[in-house]
Amino acid sequence: MGKGGKSFASSIFWGFVQTFKETNSFFRIETILVIAVFFVLFFEISETSIKKIDHPIMLSCFSIILYSTQFMPAFYAIGHAEFLRQQNIAFFSFFWLLGVLIFIWIIYFRQNGLNLSFSYDTFPHFSLLFIVLFIVSILGTGDLNKITAVSATRAILNGTAAGYSQERMQWIETIENSEDGVAIIHPIKNRVDVIDPLGVFDIATDWVLESMAKYYDIEKIELIEEY
Repeated sequence: MGKGGKSFASSIFWGFVQTFKETNSFFRIETILVIAVFFVLFFEISETSIKKIDHPIMLSCFSIILYSTQFMPAFYAIGHAEFLRQQNIAFFSFFWLLGVLIFIWIIYFRQNGLNLSFSYDTFPHFSLLFIVLFIVSILGTGDLNKITAVSATRAILNGTAAGYSQERMQWIETIENSEDGVAIIHPIKNRVDVIDPLGVFDIATDWVLESMAKYYDIEKIELIEEY
């Protein structure tokens, strides 16, 4: 158990709690789109794959338990699993879990009489459904700038990305040319939503600055507001 971490048994419990907490936040309009795609795709694939699943509930539970294990080491080591990188991993692996569960239950229902057919005649209808869901999922974000492609394109077109690059190169030049082992840098003004400049847009995070100083082999880096 790490400093501030939970016990082994407690880590298992909180791993399951975190699973339900995270997956609950993942169910939104975009998820419905993915479920629809998975359903059509896996329904066709299942026709030539495994023919029999006798215990779908057991397999589903095992899949969820396997998914939950990714949170347990974090609780054991530091007592929580709130880091954004942990949530990113959980988000992407959630769709693996979703795919596995859909595949299991499609095979189970097919072997118990469910017999749908997706032919070229029905394809246009499903294509229209996917397009509608895709548009709704985009509009449902409330802020188009939250979409990575939109945000990145805007940053390139309005010059923010170029300004950000220039300021970052200025950082590097200042740090590399520091003569007394102390480099003073200023907060980046050109903020690009899809890029976080080492977490120091607003706050001088000590461990980030210390890590930067260690990387560039200097004594200290200070982040000071430019007046």
